[in-house]
Amino acid sequence: MKKLSLVVVLFSFLFVACADKKPKADKVEVKTEMEAQEVETNVVDSLATELEKTKEELEKASKEVDQLLEEL
Repeated sequence: MKKLSLVVVLFSFLFVACADKKPKADKVEVKTEMEAQEVETNVVDSLATELEKTKEELEKASKEVDQLLEEL
């Protein structure tokens, strides 16, 4: 029984050592057209938000200037 176990173990080591070792491929990032559109949409949304904030700040500054002119 010991000899049989030893033969099986040696055969296993031999099988593992001689196995076809293929290098693992690096993970390839693939962007679909939909993902690219989502990124563009996010950029446009953030720009629109900043423009809206700037518009509000300009309106506020304009009102303050009008108030100062009225005081003069």
